[in-house]
Amino acid sequence: HLAVKHGLKFPPTLLTTQKQALLDFYELHAPLITKSTHHSIMTTEGDATLMAYTESLKAEDLSTLPPTFFPSLFQKQIEKWIEVRYYYVDSQFYSMAIFSQAEAQTSIDFRKYNEEKPNRVVPFQLPDDITQKLHRLMVELDMDTGSIDLLVTPSRTYYFLEVNPEGQFGMVSYPCNYYLEEKIAQYLVQKSVSSPQLTPI
Repeated sequence: HLAVKHGLKFPPTLLTTQKQALLDFYELHAPLITKSTHHSIMTTEGDATLMAYTESLKAEDLSTLPPTFFPSLFQKQIEKWIEVRYYYVDSQFYSMAIFSQAEAQTSIDFRKYNEEKPNRVVPFQLPDDITQKLHRLMVELDMDTGSIDLLVTPSRTYYFLEVNPEGQFGMVSYPCNYYLEEKIAQYLVQKSVSSPQLTPI
């Protein structure tokens, strides 16, 4: 709601326990994806790591659902040109484009890494108006840092997906040579100087 308030586009989304509500939503917005409402589940079984990914929702999947089910999130599947991961710290943005559409395995969720043919990732500059809207959102959220996920369509329409307050800057910093660990260290030192009650670790 806050992203939309600040002028960002957000895909039509439904959180429901009702099959009929999902069927109605499907009629309006198909194709759909479904994804976790919170942290993704990850567990290890022997040599295998099992993880909950974002998945496309097919018509045949709907027929298997009971009338009510566990609260689940459904969203209009946006046609992608690229995905963008934006790391925000101290009012500055550092972004990376992920060409996940080039590979079928990663087209819905880039986390389904293809180790033999990795997605191309490059530094990326968003339009100023999108950056300004994201900055206003982060200010209202009172967040000094976070990782923001966006989708960009072939017609260059930008969709906000989420902001992760935990950071996770490594996946942006290393491929794009941003050296964010140095920038974050400098920011923390500056904060400790301006706020004497904070002691650098």
